[in-house]
Parts: sequence; structure tokens; C-alpha cells
Amino acid sequence: MLAVKEGRPEVIGDLAVYDRDDLDGALLAAALLGQSKVIDELTNYGGSIYARMDDGRTALMVAAENGHTEAVKLLMEIGSNRFTTDPEGHTAADLAAAAGHAEIVTLLSAEPTQGEFALQSDQQLGTEMAASLDSAPAAIKSGPTPLIPEGTSDPQAAAPGKSPAKQAPESIDGVDLTGAVTSSADVPGVREPLAVPGGKDATPPAVAKPVGLVMRSYRQRELPVEITHVEGGNAQVKLRGAKPREVSVAQGGTIPGSRLQIVGLRRKMHSGKENLGKLTEVSVVEVEDSATGVRRELIAGVPASAHDPVALVEDQSTGRRFMASPGQHFTASDGTRYVVADVRPNQIVLENEATKVTQTLPLRGPRG
Repeated sequence: MLAVKEGRPEVIGDLAVYDRDDLDGALLAAALLGQSKVIDELTNYGGSIYARMDDGRTALMVAAENGHTEAVKLLMEIGSNRFTTDPEGHTAADLAAAAGHAEIVTLLSAEPTQGEFALQSDQQLGTEMAASLDSAPAAIKSGPTPLIPEGTSDPQAAAPGKSPAKQAPESIDGVDLTGAVTSSADVPGVREPLAVPGGKDATPPAVAKPVGLVMRSYRQRELPVEITHVEGGNAQVKLRGAKPREVSVAQGGTIPGSRLQIVGLRRKMHSGKENLGKLTEVSVVEVEDSATGVRRELIAGVPASAHDPVALVEDQSTGRRFMASPGQHFTASDGTRYVVADVRPNQIVLENEATKVTQTLPLRGPRG
């Protein structure tokens, strides 16, 4: 935490090797203090822009509420979503307005762009996430270089002057892995970072070369719209932006300011966190992005998102990359079948289908 308080981004790399699970807590603290350079470095090493305080506020909300304009600009630049809401339905702009930060309110309340309304296919999303990972310096992607015991070989080492070829990510659903599945400790909470043993000049401990699956990136993007209800064949749509408003859009119509066409209105039984997992009948509006052809169901009364939570996962022993979403199944090299039980900003939760035992894959990558 000293690196955050004193605004010393140059020591983040040294801290990351000791306990990466502390990076999210440090990022939230940096947002509170407006330490832009520290925020930038923390997200490079795996601090997640999706991390939340115990009360549900994101780093963007914390920075906005405390009047840190440069931190707000940086967080938006690296992917923080200005339409994300806290448990009470407040956006970062709402919190900035309540705190009297007019400049930040203006910054966060601009009219939504076409890109902020866009729906992407899994393939498009995977390609984007992989490109972001590959653009990061090698030391940032995986942290400080592990020390390989003398006399052993590194299965991931590339020939001099060459980089290992990376294939486009594929869905992990139905995949038979050729390697093992590794797990982390229990779900980490937001804690204060550990101090570096021996001080800043201490030599990092040797660590074994990792094998198995590792979570490299996470994505979840809220849309600047919310379906309030369906009435008489029309969807009542709340639009966010400089002038929040509610409009009525008939089936076949396009949501104003977007390329989202309403292609279906229906009711269905749904269970989710908003109704404590109980089956409830809800109104559903199906929209299609006329530019990409991707369709998405938006549920009335629930904040709309462009896609389900998704993670980019990498098999470190082979370099293969996968897109993982809740409910998908895959098989490890020893024949054990797993289901992706949950995808969270800082980890993936896997469940052994036979034993029902869960284990986690922690986030180990740049930019969320």
C-alpha cells in the first residue's frame, strides 16, 4: 500500500511477484487517492478495472466521486465502463454529481457512441482480448521471469529471435485438454498489499515455471440502455447520456442513437442474482446489431450488457487460448470433466462434475 500512498509506480512490478491477489485492492486505493500513474501500472500487471469496493463501487466510481479528473480519464481510456451501476443503480456520473464535481459529470455524461452500443460475436471479442494481451510487454503479461532450475528445459522457450505462434482463441466448451488444470487458493478478498520482504532491493524468490490453465483477461460491458418494461407491443427503453430519457420502441424499430433493432418481444421464466436465483416471469426484448448481426436478449428491469461475462484462458503448456463463459464444459488430460461455474473479474470458478469440488483460476494478465 506504500507504493500507492507515495505514488511510486516504479515499484509495482516488484510487489506483483509476491502477491498478485492484492493488486485489485491497491487499484481501488489508487483510485481513491487519484494516483493515475500507479493505476496505469497496476492494471498492466493484472489489477482489474472491474474490481469493486465492498459497497459495490468500481475504481471509476471512486475516482469520480473524489474528483480525480485525470484518474477518471485514464480509467475510461483503459476500458472502464461509464454505464456500470452500483447496487443502488448509480453510475460514476451520478456519484460525481452528488459530490459536486461538474467537470467530471460532463466528461462521464457525453452521449453514447455507436461503439458503446455495439454487440460483438465471441470470435470478435476473443480476437480483441488476445490482441490486447499480445500488445503488452512480455514482463507484464506473466510477471517477473520465473527461475528455471539448472539442467532443466523450458517447454515454452522460443527459438532465438522468434516468438511462439498464437492461434485465435476458441471456445473451451467441449474441449479435451492435453495438459493439467491448476488451481489457486480460496477466493481472494480486497486486502492491503503485502510489504516486500527485505525491502525494495530484496531478491524475488525463485518460482517454478507454471503449467496448466491460467486466466489472462476478463470482459463484461454494460450498454447505455435499460429495458424498463414491455407494454402493448412496445419496449420502454431508458437511454443514458447527457440527457437521460425514456422512449417507446416498437418491434422492428431501432433504439435511438444506436444500430440496435428490436427483433422480438416475449416473456420467459428467468432466474438471476436480481431475484435471488428464484424463477420469475420476465419480459425479454431481443435486439440485433445491424452492423455485426449479433443478437442479444435484454431483460426488463436488469442492467443491459453487451455480452455475458467472459474470460480469456491460456493453456501455458501448449499456448492454446480459449474463451470461457459460465455453463461451459471441458475435459482435462486425466479425463476429469469440469464445468465453468462462474466467471468473475479476478478469477474463474471451475467445478469437478463428478465430485462437485470447486477450484479457481486467478487472473494473471494485463488490463483487467
